[in-house]
Amino acid sequence: ELTVSWFPMEDMLVYAAYKTGFQSFGISNPGTVPNLSAASQAVIDDYFVFEETEVTGFEAGVKGYFFDRRLSGDVTLFAYEYKDLQVAVFDPITTTFSTQNAAVANNVGIEVQGRFQATDQLELRLGAMYVDLEFDDFQDAQCYTGQLRGGGPPGCYVRADGAAVQDLSGEKYGGPPFQANVGISYMRPILANWSIDLTADVMYHDEGRKTRRQPNTATSSRVVSNLSARLLQQGGPWEFALICSNCANEIYVTSIQDKPLGSVGDLTGQIGLPRLLTAQLTYRLDQ
Repeated sequence: ELTVSWFPMEDMLVYAAYKTGFQSFGISNPGTVPNLSAASQAVIDDYFVFEETEVTGFEAGVKGYFFDRRLSGDVTLFAYEYKDLQVAVFDPITTTFSTQNAAVANNVGIEVQGRFQATDQLELRLGAMYVDLEFDDFQDAQCYTGQLRGGGPPGCYVRADGAAVQDLSGEKYGGPPFQANVGISYMRPILANWSIDLTADVMYHDEGRKTRRQPNTATSSRVVSNLSARLLQQGGPWEFALICSNCANEIYVTSIQDKPLGSVGDLTGQIGLPRLLTAQLTYRLDQ
């Protein structure tokens, strides 16, 4: 890593960095292995062995305090290229995971965070991120279950060595590309030696990407809201809190994939936590 930093003024930092690294090669160790007795050595090696991943990229940003330190924030831009990116692949027929290599993948994005102390009691905060993930070159990706096979790309096709693959070059992947969080906190004394702290946060996630171009595997966008109220004893050990997570009871899934041991077209998803109300009593021994 090589980083260059500059302070154009007090409480403000501008920086740029070049980074490179790697992740070691290895051998997949699935619990169940399909019948590969008739497969070529190239197909067997492709199923078990994955290459090391090399990554290079740049990052640049600005961070600091402004307006008499009432506003703090940072903006970060980044772009990384992964060669032989290690990709975990689930086989619903054998219910096991293996690792493949995408020849080239790109990770480009921006992150923004800010916190504004509007008054001594009121704080506003914002966080947002956009990340574009793309397989720049991934010509031998695993086909999804039930994918029709044709004579050649695009779609699922049979290589000369007998492996059924698809070309995902240029395909977007990953979770929601855009995420944002808006929050507010308000704290003030209400009684002798007691204060109340109220917080509210709203989190938005954009629609996710399909998994290996498989229909109906893109997750839907969602909005999740959290609220909390805390009663604090100033200089004392006691704290009472009422916390509400996912207060609107948004029903959503975080990922969708083939159902293990299911029929062709059967899918399963991981559901996010529903509304959760928590009453919390805290006593701190060090007070």
